[in-house]
Amino acid sequence: RLGIGLAIAGGVVNSMLYNGK
Repeated sequence: RLGIGLAIAGGVVNSMLYNGK
């Protein structure tokens, strides 16, 4: 589903931002 895809994409972006800090 699109919702699940967005959730996974959001988690990946969030992880990248956290690692960036």
